[in-house]
Amino acid sequence: MTFVKNALAAGAVVTLLSSSIGPALAADNLLNNGDFGIYTNSTTRFSDWTESDSVTRNNISGNNWAGLGFGSTAANPLSGIISQSFTASFAGTYSVSFDWLLRAVNSTVGSASLSAILTSGSGPAVTLLSLSKSSGGATSNTSVTSVQLAALTEYTIEFTGSRARIDNVNVAAVPGPIAGAGLPLLLGLAGYGAFRRRKAVAA
Repeated sequence: MTFVKNALAAGAVVTLLSSSIGPALAADNLLNNGDFGIYTNSTTRFSDWTESDSVTRNNISGNNWAGLGFGSTAANPLSGIISQSFTASFAGTYSVSFDWLLRAVNSTVGSASLSAILTSGSGPAVTLLSLSKSSGGATSNTSVTSVQLAALTEYTIEFTGSRARIDNVNVAAVPGPIAGAGLPLLLGLAGYGAFRRRKAVAA
């Protein structure tokens, strides 16, 4: 009987631990080539992305970035656009993240800007980022936005920039609790309670 008691107790603990760590790890990136590592020539045409002419590949210390309107000047302003579509596999919260940089600007080279939006066939566009600068040195950061996506729906993420670059674009589901994960624990505790009552009656 002691063995059964210990086994039930251990099972309850294991079930409790498993329900605590039950939420799945973050899903894979829903975008292809989000790090811009695959390109078809030395300057542009990133695999899986749709681009305008003013999109270039910038390689810095072996790390590829997508440059948007990188050669823009006050006399010759350029704007680059790059986008990719993907399908959300289920309804829920997703995290959209990417690294960005705005180049140094002055009166000669003009301003720098970057916007990022998420669109679908229905509903308004979601603004992920919108910023600009007209003076100062380079500015960089990482943008992270949580969005609610519908199941089996196609979305498009689009970046528009001038003297800007982006990298490590990632769209992934946010982990959530597993439905029914606590049920085995409840059953285990109920069984253990019944065992204790039977033991008390036998005594």
